[in-house]
Amino acid sequence: MGQILKRILAGSIPAFMVFALSGCGSSASGSTETASAPAEEPASEPAEAPAAAETSAGKYTALGMNMGQYVVKTDSLDGNYLDLKEDGSGYLYFGEENQGDITSWEETGGTFTMKAGVSEFEGTLKDGILDLKIGDAFVIKFAGDGADTSAYKIITAEEYQKLVAKETDSKDADENIAGFYYAYAVESGGRCILLPEEDRKSFAFTVNEDGTGKIHVKDESEAMLWKLEGDVMTFYEMTGEPAVGDYDITLKDGIITIAVPPDEEGGELLYEYLVKEDTDTSQIDARAEKTGTQN
Repeated sequence: MGQILKRILAGSIPAFMVFALSGCGSSASGSTETASAPAEEPASEPAEAPAAAETSAGKYTALGMNMGQYVVKTDSLDGNYLDLKEDGSGYLYFGEENQGDITSWEETGGTFTMKAGVSEFEGTLKDGILDLKIGDAFVIKFAGDGADTSAYKIITAEEYQKLVAKETDSKDADENIAGFYYAYAVESGGRCILLPEEDRKSFAFTVNEDGTGKIHVKDESEAMLWKLEGDVMTFYEMTGEPAVGDYDITLKDGIITIAVPPDEEGGELLYEYLVKEDTDTSQIDARAEKTGTQN
């Protein structure tokens, strides 16, 4: 199992925000831009538009993840905010483990950029609504104080998962898929092996209804995000990067199946099955009994 887990987790990365909050100078590169009007410009010309920091500064509170025509509200985003100061600095709160100073931010023509800790962010800012990219997979929508949010369809993660599942005819559309999924069996080359009970919880996923969760390896756990499109399941680091490598993962009838391709040295395609409590495992049990490799 050690090598299997090592390969499955090969793509994981550290938490997405590292703030040096002590002994760190604030070298904010503000978003204020000063441009002198040409001498020949008539006095009747309209005054130059205020700099971005003067018009865009303020507090922006997270509405949810931007998912097409929907904004998906999750518990993990509740209370998250950005406080943008007029001098180009600010403060970011993405939960207790990811908070700290914004060293610089800038808005130019609706394009938004920001630096915080060791991370850089991009997005768009228009009419008091900020769409902030988190990695390559997610966009979080923030609303400034007083911004009009009536045009957005804000729903819960559970409602969104059901909508997606129904659109793709998934059998999980009306099922509660949240829960604790632990390693139950591995199968390769026609041989199915049930894992000893003492090893089953050494690799597991916690799947929450709000789109958050955790990956557990032995005595360690790490926060993650997940989404389900039909039967295809994807896990992400908090950066939006894949959390379990480039593997095919599906969820069907209470069983998460991870397809692990052969390594460079060859071998067979390997399937890892993770199940949650009260899941019907009779088909897996039957294959293990038939191949005579039940532990």
